[in-house]
Amino acid sequence: MGGSTDTDANGRPMDDGSDATCCATPPPPGAAAAAARQAAAWRALRAGSFRLDFARREFDLDVALLELYRLPTSRPELPFERWLDAVHPEDRARAVACTEPGADAGAIAGPERWRFRRCDGSTIWVEHRGECETDAAGRIVALVGSHRDVTAEADAQEWLRSQSRAEARRAAQARGEMLAPLVHGLRTELHSILGLASAIRRHGGGRGGAPEVADAARLIEMAGEEVGDAAVELEDLARASDEDFAWRAQAVSLRAAIDECATLLRRCDARAGDRLRHEIDEHCEPVLADPAKLRRILLTLFDRLFALVEGDIGIAAKVGGSGVQLDFCDLSPPRGDAGASFARAGPAVAAPLPHEAGGDPEPGGLTACRRLARMMGGHLAVNRQAAGRWIFSLSLPRARGTAVRRQR
Repeated sequence: MGGSTDTDANGRPMDDGSDATCCATPPPPGAAAAAARQAAAWRALRAGSFRLDFARREFDLDVALLELYRLPTSRPELPFERWLDAVHPEDRARAVACTEPGADAGAIAGPERWRFRRCDGSTIWVEHRGECETDAAGRIVALVGSHRDVTAEADAQEWLRSQSRAEARRAAQARGEMLAPLVHGLRTELHSILGLASAIRRHGGGRGGAPEVADAARLIEMAGEEVGDAAVELEDLARASDEDFAWRAQAVSLRAAIDECATLLRRCDARAGDRLRHEIDEHCEPVLADPAKLRRILLTLFDRLFALVEGDIGIAAKVGGSGVQLDFCDLSPPRGDAGASFARAGPAVAAPLPHEAGGDPEPGGLTACRRLARMMGGHLAVNRQAAGRWIFSLSLPRARGTAVRRQR
């Protein structure tokens, strides 16, 4: 019953390897110290590592990340749904997009940030970076990466933004205080100029008067109109916020912009949007503009056109040079007073035509639209030929790329 024992050449018993402890590979020297240093480094960075298994839909978190999330360190597993519930609702779509299997193995996702509610109820900003992991067959099986607490950075950036907004408000207030007396002085001189022109026309340019006197009165009136336009533009400048001087240029479809405005107009008047008729060829698309500012210009023009025109409004586009010109016209049947209707459009655009209102005093009016058009490299004008049916003309550059521009 006693088993035989193998011996070597000298008669000493040989070890058959039955003791598992004899075969266990000892840890490399310093491995524990290296792991401790790595954990300390993660804590110093206020970060930790994770592995998201796509098959199990479960995170494996290291101790540093468990501590960061205020989770028990005894259970490194965290279901994906439970983790997603802790992400702020406004950020969940972004978080899901960053934790889905990527198209390319090894492609690094991020950095992306979102808010995360920890187990103790506090909320932190987390910066995510990840890389897809593949199996032997090359299939993506997991996402490995890190999460870092960037709350201090996010708070500092928000403080800087608030300081910038406060500085912009102070600058706008100072600008308004500086421009107010200038506008007042211009308007005072304007009244004097227009009064002089009226006196000349009344006493020297009436029936039987010299044509030269009437022409001089007309030139004075035109100069007064230009001064009035400058005063109105200074008023717009005094009211404008810092955001009004910045625009994000991008390729914009004119047809899509007009259709969007028509949809917005139908919400106020069911028939208003249907009165717009546009013919824009593909070779006129797209233009380089700020979508929000272009929409503001178009809505303002449509509002003025609806007040001037009883029928439909036509919009045609043509390419000229490096830009595209939009022409807005009255499609209603010709009438005997078509010229008078056209003349009423002149004052609103602040063009060199006679006007009675002395400018466009309200903020966000056509004078502001002219400034917005110039800011985007375009131009807003009125057709000076009273015999024509065209009313407004808006020119914008053609899209050849995107950029962010700031003008003052």
